[in-house]
Amino acid sequence: MSQRAALWLVPIAIAVHNLEEALFIRTFLPFVNQRLRAILGPAAPDVTARTYFIALFVVTVIPFVIAATGDLSRKRGAAVYAMVTIAVTMLVNVAVHLGGAVLAGGYAPGLVTAVVVNLPLFAYVVRRAVREQWVRRWTAVTLAAILLHGPGLWTLLLVARRFG
Repeated sequence: MSQRAALWLVPIAIAVHNLEEALFIRTFLPFVNQRLRAILGPAAPDVTARTYFIALFVVTVIPFVIAATGDLSRKRGAAVYAMVTIAVTMLVNVAVHLGGAVLAGGYAPGLVTAVVVNLPLFAYVVRRAVREQWVRRWTAVTLAAILLHGPGLWTLLLVARRFG
């Protein structure tokens, strides 16, 4: 499979994963809000289904825009760096889903696709990126992935809340 084809799998897998989350998040939101209040206290936002759906839409569309407009064939190009960073971010997301399932004592929305689709696919993409040197700055990619999934996602939820 070409580098370009492998990187196009990134937005497709994210769309499948986010569809699972969207289908099942409503019943899980009270637990999410309870955990956020326990961790953040009064600073915790109340995440509504509408807010969550807006955030899911944004994080689903962005990888498609990057894939459609960027050069996914060019090693060490901006689009390749972005897609590999997104793949690493989604590996962080797998860990978050596993942790969420442990905290919830069972299923957490997105868990099935996180483990069955995202873990093997994004591990494959990252393994190829390392082996074929698609990117070089792995520390920056990893840090960016952690920031995207942590403060970046948090900021997106806060912005989405204004529209929701």
